[in-house]
Amino acid sequence: MAVIKQTAKGKTYYYSRHSVDGKRPQVRIPDVDPDTGRKINTDAKRTAYDGKIAEQYAKSALTAHTNATFGDLCARWEQLMLPQVPKISTVKAYKEDLKRIRGTHDQPTMLCAIKLKALGPQYIIAWLNTLSHLAYNTRRNALTLLRAILATGVEWNWLAQNPAKSRTIKLGKPDASRAKAINITDVPHFISCASTDTEGRRYQVAINSGLRMGEMMAMRKSLFDPDDGTYQVCDRMGNYDYKNFCLGAPKSEASTQTVSLMPAVVAIIKQQIAHVNAIALSTHDWPATITIDVAEMGSKKITKTNIENDFIWPIEKSYNYAFGNSRQIYGQAGTLDSYDKWYKAFKRTAARAGLSSDYTFHDLRHTCASIMIYNGENILTVQRQMRHEKPSITLDTYSHLFEQETSDAMGRMQESLGW
Repeated sequence: MAVIKQTAKGKTYYYSRHSVDGKRPQVRIPDVDPDTGRKINTDAKRTAYDGKIAEQYAKSALTAHTNATFGDLCARWEQLMLPQVPKISTVKAYKEDLKRIRGTHDQPTMLCAIKLKALGPQYIIAWLNTLSHLAYNTRRNALTLLRAILATGVEWNWLAQNPAKSRTIKLGKPDASRAKAINITDVPHFISCASTDTEGRRYQVAINSGLRMGEMMAMRKSLFDPDDGTYQVCDRMGNYDYKNFCLGAPKSEASTQTVSLMPAVVAIIKQQIAHVNAIALSTHDWPATITIDVAEMGSKKITKTNIENDFIWPIEKSYNYAFGNSRQIYGQAGTLDSYDKWYKAFKRTAARAGLSSDYTFHDLRHTCASIMIYNGENILTVQRQMRHEKPSITLDTYSHLFEQETSDAMGRMQESLGW
């Protein structure tokens, strides 16, 4: 059968049509040959792969329902597709999700032994039920990866359709604790509970900017424009990856956008910069340049890079403390601070402010979004400040806040109509 070329959203996809069980389904030719591991990236290779599949069908060596198990498909996907993921942090996240999907070698999940020809939505629903104790986002990420693995299996002709796309498979409603935000009336009290002025300024900037914790830790003076009242998140070193202890690209391409700052917060950042400059002048071993690990974009390599030391939130005083049972942590003044220190400092401040232990530093970002929604900002404005890729992500995350705003809007409409 000849390869069929179709265009959708500016991208070209190649499809193959083969007679399977009396039907002629349309199947996308994969980017990687599952048999050889070689890339299929030219028209000639796509045509050759199409011919190979057609020959296998003709010899009845391949059918719409393979005898391979789901565990076999997972192992092959991990071997071929995982090395193509560019970001180290994404690879680590996928590996964690793979453990939830396939389990470990000693304790595989219920899905691994099921043959693909028998794998139906009912098994996936049963597997999801075993994850009911996990957070909503964790379950959602695992299901998303499962769907991607099965979609790849369809491309490889290991199975005829993706059972994880069934409408009967649902995650349910998000957790009640999802996207928590500090009440706007409690924000001043929370900030006043910070143990140091630097910590208080840190929380004020986080609440106004909506920056994530890793992005806050990686903030640099050279990316701050006080005249325009903006901060530009660096596309190469705009996030501190605490899992690998290095700087790297932000969460997504949309995250590299410019963040707008209110005049009061511009003044706060100026205060912090002046504060750090004063400490640097009084510290004899404050480094003018530092060598730091950087995760390069487009590869999984971590390289040591020498950069100017212009961090806005560095370690202000050298420290040495025990981490765990055996490891000693040393932090030199002027270098990147510890994620662990920021996390524990926030927890202590939240406790002093009377907040529940469920609150995390990331909830300061949610507080920024909730204040914007409370003030009647439209969805596109909130999306822009949160730097989400699509408005649908903003709506999905903060839908419960918009529902309250809608209720208030109906009250304002009644007042306008005089009813």
